[in-house]
Amino acid sequence: MILGRYNTGERVENRTIHRQSGEAVNKRECRFGICKALLLSASCFALVLINTHCVTAQTEQEIALKVAFVSRFINYVTWPEIDEQPGEEKTFLISVVGDSVHLGAFEKLSSMKTARGQRVEVRRGSIDESLRTSQVVFIATPNKTIIADVLKYLERSPTLTISSGQGFVRLGTMINFLDMETGGGRKLRFEINNRAAKTAGLKISSHLLKLAVHVENTEE
Repeated sequence: MILGRYNTGERVENRTIHRQSGEAVNKRECRFGICKALLLSASCFALVLINTHCVTAQTEQEIALKVAFVSRFINYVTWPEIDEQPGEEKTFLISVVGDSVHLGAFEKLSSMKTARGQRVEVRRGSIDESLRTSQVVFIATPNKTIIADVLKYLERSPTLTISSGQGFVRLGTMINFLDMETGGGRKLRFEINNRAAKTAGLKISSHLLKLAVHVENTEE
């Protein structure tokens, strides 16, 4: 299965710092740490475990984790036009609408291939006809107006829409990342709007649905 974590914890080292008065104080240090990715058997999802310390919103580590999630999501979603002609060599297009930091991170996926053998291409997305040719659109902005405009333009297009922020799945994005606080630190999880995916003609694997913290509109 897929499971991603970035726990906000503290790795503490006690250093004695002598002040002019001779008083000693302890200085606490925070360091970033990243655990290696672990791959399970073919019957399970890839397990991505990333620990980051003293992390703030939208750090490079957090963005890299989202990209890792997306690279696995695409292997558990069925696009009708891809599966109807599986023998054809096609380009799997990921468009990023929003900030350039996310775009740069996603561009690292350009050398990979999907489970069905398509070459992945990443480009900056804009709200025009070219957006509808994308298999995935990652909306890298918290601006609800922009999100609504993208979703309206892609209405009923077979495009997997992914966002990151509270409440965005209710706007109609199909997968939405959530930054959740737990007793053990912060965790990156995701929720799914399955009805939006079905309306667009996409089929999300039941395995992925089980891993979501919330699934919106699961009725047939």
